[in-house]
Amino acid sequence: DAHDGQLYASGRWRPAYSAAVAAGEAVVLFPNLFHETFVPEEGNPECTVATTFQFQLPVPTRFLRAFLPTLATSHLYYEGHCRELWHSYATLAPFRAERPTLNRSAARARAGARFTEADADGDGQLTVAEAEAYLAAPARSWARWFSTEDYFYDFRPDAREKQAMGDELLRARARDTVAYADVDGDGLVSAEEFSAAWWQWSLVHHRLAAQEKLERRHAADADILRAEQKYARYGHVADARADDSEL
Repeated sequence: DAHDGQLYASGRWRPAYSAAVAAGEAVVLFPNLFHETFVPEEGNPECTVATTFQFQLPVPTRFLRAFLPTLATSHLYYEGHCRELWHSYATLAPFRAERPTLNRSAARARAGARFTEADADGDGQLTVAEAEAYLAAPARSWARWFSTEDYFYDFRPDAREKQAMGDELLRARARDTVAYADVDGDGLVSAEEFSAAWWQWSLVHHRLAAQEKLERRHAADADILRAEQKYARYGHVADARADDSEL
């Protein structure tokens, strides 16, 4: 039920609020809020407008951290770029470099290793400066994902502009990374805070992996059913039945 309109099929759609918007008025909806809009044809000779504003900076990482279990169920997360781009806020690693686990001890160990690598002075607190230095290392070119042509769309900066923009975006990403795990708001990330963020990420993505496995199995079963229905007309049902090992 992650795509537009599919929520209706679940039978769980129960709007908590409703509002009638008159001329000159607007309703502002924050991200990840399910909503529906009705525009009665009678009495509405003019069109209505729905506008989405996307802000590149700062990334609302506190919001992402607080609602990650819910956000991860949206197709905009797992089919779009969100999963790839938000990954390192919790893991300090490139996409797919870490695998989710339900083993708490293993999660602590892996989070601890990443944290120790980033905590340059070894004081048990990750600062924005340390996060920026960690992400800026030549070996971590993945942190400059915004250097791709896709990021700039129809704007093509020259080399000097691109470098300046890249440095600014990397500094912003370092601040956003610290904000993601900094639950007590002191501007620093402790080893325990980072471990907690890593553990939440692991649990959410372990669930997501199980969900995607079920979806693949469901799609495969649907393909088998269609094949059976097709070949049943010719008496070749057995040929359409796939062994589980082939799925």
